Amino acid sequence: MLCLGWVFLWFVAGEQTSGFNHSACATKNILWIYSLGSVKDLVLFCDLQELRKQDFSHVSQTSPTGGPAHTRCSGHENLAAVQWYKQPQHGGPLEEISRGSAHVQDKGVLQIVASRENSVSSYICRPRIRSPQDTACCIRTVLKVKPRRNESCGDKAQAEQILFLGSTGSIHCPSLSCQSDLQRPRMTWYQDGRLLRDYKENPIEMEAIYDFHEGLYVCDYAQSDNLSSWTVRAVVRVKAIEKDINLKPDILDPVTDTLEVELGKSLTLRCKVQFGFQKDLKPVIRWYAKESPREWELLESENKSTDSTAKSKVIEATTFLREVTWRDLRREFVCFAQNSIGNTTRSVQLRKKDGVYADDIVSVIKRSRRGIFILSPSYVNGPCIFELQAAVSLALVDQTLKLILIKFSSFQEPDSLPELVKKALRVLPTVTWKGVKSAHASSRFWMQVCYHMPVKNSSGFVFNRL
Repeated sequence: MLCLGWVFLWFVAGEQTSGFNHSACATKNILWIYSLGSVKDLVLFCDLQELRKQDFSHVSQTSPTGGPAHTRCSGHENLAAVQWYKQPQHGGPLEEISRGSAHVQDKGVLQIVASRENSVSSYICRPRIRSPQDTACCIRTVLKVKPRRNESCGDKAQAEQILFLGSTGSIHCPSLSCQSDLQRPRMTWYQDGRLLRDYKENPIEMEAIYDFHEGLYVCDYAQSDNLSSWTVRAVVRVKAIEKDINLKPDILDPVTDTLEVELGKSLTLRCKVQFGFQKDLKPVIRWYAKESPREWELLESENKSTDSTAKSKVIEATTFLREVTWRDLRREFVCFAQNSIGNTTRSVQLRKKDGVYADDIVSVIKRSRRGIFILSPSYVNGPCIFELQAAVSLALVDQTLKLILIKFSSFQEPDSLPELVKKALRVLPTVTWKGVKSAHASSRFWMQVCYHMPVKNSSGFVFNRL
């Protein structure tokens, strides 16, 4: 019984993969004529919905006995749940096309890798999930590939076409690029695997181009000879882009014409430029050092794209000075940007940084174990608030540094107060001065101050009073 069970499972599994009777499948003949200079991939559709509606164009259906086949599709709306097979040219069982193969299948669409030789191949698709009524719910596509020999008419319709957003546009079928106006057949168009029922001519004319017009288009038309009838298929990828923006580059940074520097220190100069969209954009952005109208020195710079949209592209050029010298203070540093419309420049003059008070404050805070800050309306609204900001930044790095806030008088936090200081005012210990009541050495004010002071200094003395 166990052996019979394994045999039964093997039989069912074989039927579900490639052992089904595909002779009753509806047949569709596809002719792919490609240009030798630009070989592109082709796509095949598993038109099960069209087959179920019995509105399957260019399909000849035959049964194993030669009569018409009885197509039974129970309604498969999910075209992604289909399986593709390839039939070997010299017979043999069907080869299941897996996702890891050279061909790509997505949402019921099979992408065929381009071939440069004449060939005829057969591809079969059917639903992965089937009901007992789906006796012949499958499609066999015979694909004939051949190169176009006559290229004398030129390639009027490219395999990749560009449309401009907001303007009128046309999508041309590449396989008809060498056809005369008198030989315009009735077309069938698809966009990203979806049938476009409203378009039957070539080219597709559109009054206004939008983002949703971008995609992969397929055009089909019938072609017959004395022996057989084929559906000629071509693929064109359409991209919708902005029109060229006829403006000179816009320098976003630097925004000022002077820059404070320290002699002997390194310096990085950045120039950020916004270029308007152009189909064939060739941006130029450089740094120069100028000492006189005749003396321009090109500086080494590194360019990188920082932001790109459908309408613009931002490029940043960075140059580096290892050491700022007195000579650099006499020179003018110029950012130069150019596109096909024109050029823009922005000049920066270096200026020696004046007195050293801020550095001294930071140095004192670094050597302290406690930092006491007396808060008043003039302090929080004045320039000296940077002292507290610097102390908070250092305390986040050095855990031995503790900060004590003394609220000398009431104040309202200004909107310009740095966020770091606003947070410090909420979480740091605060001792409030209450006038005469806090003046005595034994008052609660001085007890709180002593509580927050260090227990010992480096010599071992105890701080129990101020």
